Amino acid sequence: MPSPAKAVMRPLALLALCVGLLAAGGEPDAAWIDGTVPAPARAAAAANIGFAVPPAPDSVKWFGGAPVVPSDGAVTVIQTFSMKQGGRSLLRSVKMSLPDGVRLVPIHMQDDAQTAAANMARSAPAMAVAVDLQGAWLAGMGLADVPVNLVIDVNGAVRYVGLKPEALKQALKPLLAEKADPARRAKPRPAPKKGDGAPPPAN
Repeated sequence: MPSPAKAVMRPLALLALCVGLLAAGGEPDAAWIDGTVPAPARAAAAANIGFAVPPAPDSVKWFGGAPVVPSDGAVTVIQTFSMKQGGRSLLRSVKMSLPDGVRLVPIHMQDDAQTAAANMARSAPAMAVAVDLQGAWLAGMGLADVPVNLVIDVNGAVRYVGLKPEALKQALKPLLAEKADPARRAKPRPAPKKGDGAPPPAN
């Protein structure tokens, strides 16, 4: 008959195994989740997991560098923001949280985008920043007009959404160790059915 201590340890070991399997399958640690992202916005962003980010439409303007294709095979973090929501402090926090070898692609949301574009045209940012003037790029991904990030792996697939800046380093290190596999190259998310493509409200 097993001792009481062993009887307790067996369920704990099984629980640890289940947690490990979930992590291996891409489930984020609950402590990584950014609680400031509204639940509807998170759910809409999560629909991109496993898919490639669509290319930017012509209505997106780039400042501070050449246009970027986020799902081109580099480990990438997209961070949506606006000067009214997060602004430079958010981008600084995210950038400082990234390990070496990870690319940051900031996308300014439609929120006061014209003003942001005019300011960036006068004084270019230190990195390539996209300004989604018509909101078409983010709407194509179902993203609301609220700051959120998407973590993209070497196969071009979105792996995580809505992580805290301070959790990015821990989440990204394993992705940097992965090797690109042409057989697992991510494909774009199928176009949403009519009536399903509008991004959720911010609140």
